[in-house]
Amino acid sequence: MAYRETFTKGALTVDAEAYDVDLFGMDDGQNPDPDATFRFLFQLGQGFMIYRYVLCAMQPGDARWFHTFWTKDCAVFEVDEEEHGPPARVRATGMKLPRLYETFRLAAPGAPPRDFMVLSLTFEADFDGDAGPLGVRFELADPHDAPAALTWSVADRWQLEEGGVRRALEPPERVTFVEPF
Repeated sequence: MAYRETFTKGALTVDAEAYDVDLFGMDDGQNPDPDATFRFLFQLGQGFMIYRYVLCAMQPGDARWFHTFWTKDCAVFEVDEEEHGPPARVRATGMKLPRLYETFRLAAPGAPPRDFMVLSLTFEADFDGDAGPLGVRFELADPHDAPAALTWSVADRWQLEEGGVRRALEPPERVTFVEPF
């Protein structure tokens, strides 16, 4: 599975601590292993410290997910990487994220892949323990330039909206992204 990341700006609150978002990264979803996670990774800064918040989803039909918080590094002295586990609270309001892939491809064995252009990406979180929104939304255009949207959320997992109709993605459908521009 390929992974891409780039610099970005934003703010994320994890367990009542505010962090600057410096990098955003995500996987392309092309790893065929059924246990491969689909990561959305945020590199965070606070003073001289560098942290990571990672949200991991699975492919359609697999309800497993997790999120975790890490100390990654420090700008002025050596720090061992340390996982702190899942945060109790995560907050971010309509955080615009950079497009890392030009195309979302909905693939299923035995069917031709369906490609959508990725127009924008937003992260939304008001997650407290095990409730509240936590997810990513991709604004898309179908091959005829009609609007569409792909979302992953804790509440609904993978959902595709086309022509005003929203449906859950199910196996054998696979969420994949095509290499960048």
